[in-house]
Amino acid sequence: MEIKIILVILCYILSCYGDYLNKRANLLEEDNRHQIGNDIILSDNENKVDQLLRRMKQKELDVSFNTSRSLQEINFLLAEEEISKSDVFKFIQKIPKGAINHIHDMALTGYLPLIKKWTYDKHLYTCYNTILKTYSYLFSKTQPPDEISCKWISVNQARNNYGNDDAFDKLLLSNFTLTKDFLLNAKDQNDIWTKFQNGFISFNGIFSYKAVFMDYLSMGLKALMEDGVQFVEIRATLPLLYDLDGTYANPEYALKLYIDMAKEFKLRYKTDFAGLKVIYCMLRRLPTDKIKEAVSKSVLFHQKYPEYFAGFDLVGQEDTGKPLLFYVDELLAPMKNHQHLPYIFHAGETDWQGNSVDENLFDAVLLNSTRIGHGFALNKHPYLKKIAKAKEVAVELCPISNQVLGLVTDLRDHPGASLLAENYPVTVSSDDPGMWGASGLSHDLYQVLMGMVPKDGGLKVLKKLFLNSIKFSSTDATEKKILTDMWGRKWDAFITATILDYQL
Repeated sequence: MEIKIILVILCYILSCYGDYLNKRANLLEEDNRHQIGNDIILSDNENKVDQLLRRMKQKELDVSFNTSRSLQEINFLLAEEEISKSDVFKFIQKIPKGAINHIHDMALTGYLPLIKKWTYDKHLYTCYNTILKTYSYLFSKTQPPDEISCKWISVNQARNNYGNDDAFDKLLLSNFTLTKDFLLNAKDQNDIWTKFQNGFISFNGIFSYKAVFMDYLSMGLKALMEDGVQFVEIRATLPLLYDLDGTYANPEYALKLYIDMAKEFKLRYKTDFAGLKVIYCMLRRLPTDKIKEAVSKSVLFHQKYPEYFAGFDLVGQEDTGKPLLFYVDELLAPMKNHQHLPYIFHAGETDWQGNSVDENLFDAVLLNSTRIGHGFALNKHPYLKKIAKAKEVAVELCPISNQVLGLVTDLRDHPGASLLAENYPVTVSSDDPGMWGASGLSHDLYQVLMGMVPKDGGLKVLKKLFLNSIKFSSTDATEKKILTDMWGRKWDAFITATILDYQL
């Protein structure tokens, strides 16, 4: 009798345990059903490649878990060399990626090749600008006249005085970029942003020289193509370009050069490059009359060059800049005049909550921003997020940028992980890869795959992100089909090649 009772109790316990495990499995499955990429159905060959990728990923994650050391918790400036040796990263490099939706004109790719080529030009001069607190550069036929804040010297002379060409070139590079040494000595987030923005101020004199502008744009597009990108949306300042005579052009002149380069690349790389579009950007600290003028020009650019002009944005550190509300009259002008101008605003690139900076997100949605750059603070506003999701306002995630610029330390804690978990419409971009030595897109995708999605997130996640990059790009239906077909052919070729290379 006692044995029967014991057996009944054991059966009950096992039944409860089994019931619990079933409920647990169902709960995990239901939760996973909402993750990004879960709606992607893979072919047999894609499943084989997915299994390969997930094995690579699991191997790296096991090492991280067993050592309690994640590369995602280490600032990218310190972790880049180790990340670049990763098998998962090397795998991601080979994948065709569709579009990049958020990248800035002055940081498309690394600066060192440009330094090696253009800073040896006899016409380049430099000075330490005591007002801007950074180095200025200028190409000129003759040495520019000294000013109170600026004593000019030939860069070649400065290099000779330094005594070591390579060391001097590295010094120049450190003027334009964020470096390991700077990061280790930075006091706070504002310190990092000051150095970041000063790098662009310093580089501008070189970048705005027409010949360099064209060369750097070509270098940047080639680097993005080599990293597997087929379509590029560039946040562009449309600088006043100059030549050796000191003649300065207007913003439309720079836009036309982008268009010429796009046409050249589409002709030269017919199977690899689907095009580019420009998003005109102005600094969010400028007076209202400057923004009014830029918005008016943008309306005309969009009418005149619809194939190449995507819209308008405001850029710069949100925490210290003017909020969108400050410029609302200027930004509402096209609508009041029955004109069409797409907005693609940076918004929510902040750790603050409930102040004017954080509220940029609300104005971005009300002003019909087609995408939101960064959207770092969006999770703090569930009601607004619900509205934005219903309107399919995609968020352009730029994880490495957010980490390097001090918004988040460990990318496993990045708010974008929550957006990915609920399949919010997102794309992944690199923002300013040239500023911190990242690839066009592969490094950011690596960080997302390794730190911002579940351990079994693999090819489905990546494929969904690539499809999103196309879906939410500023392309019309015809352009979207061309881009989708181009990416699709490359994707199929990648799957086939991977099957053969790894004998899957």
